[in-house]
Amino acid sequence: MEKLEVGKLRVINPPQTSFIAKSRMVKEEGLRLITNREASDLFEELIPTEKGVKGVIGDEILVITGTMAVYAESDKRLGALIKNFHFNDETWMFPVPHEFRNLKNAALTIEHPYWELEESKGRVILHAPSRRIHVVENIVRYREGSARRFKTDERTAIPLQVEDESGVHAHRDRACVGPLEHIIGVFPYQGKHFTSMMFVPSVHPVLAVPL
Repeated sequence: MEKLEVGKLRVINPPQTSFIAKSRMVKEEGLRLITNREASDLFEELIPTEKGVKGVIGDEILVITGTMAVYAESDKRLGALIKNFHFNDETWMFPVPHEFRNLKNAALTIEHPYWELEESKGRVILHAPSRRIHVVENIVRYREGSARRFKTDERTAIPLQVEDESGVHAHRDRACVGPLEHIIGVFPYQGKHFTSMMFVPSVHPVLAVPL
């Protein structure tokens, strides 16, 4: 993967615009959302600089990436359908293809623009072709009060079950469907960055680059 050029990044964050609308705007303009790994590498590069990440995204502390992730609760296998209730009163769901069912402690990831979001009566259904789904095994989960740090998956920057000094994990210990965020660490994690799925999609920006 080529290194992102900061000068080519587009920050897209119209007020009170949902993540779904932002992703459609990006696609219509012939752009793609950056991946979670690209966000991780970008933050790693920018945090030590004089302007830091905020020189790119202003007063925000996170960006929502184009990496969709689907996973079940810890130690439970992926079933036929994974659901996740988000803060904006929408239920996101993903019909799991047969070949990925029964995986345990694994995340299914899909990068933009290879996923589609279908809206229907308070539900958002994630669709993606099986050939575009990447499996990340042995993912680690966030538990309140834990400050341990873990090695991240090389392709997606998702934290794995290997303790290391590479980052702070922040995956909630529940089933999730949605885009990964990348966050600038705040007290007591200044100077760090990590992956999450807290997901307040109408508030935070996305970063896009040309296809």
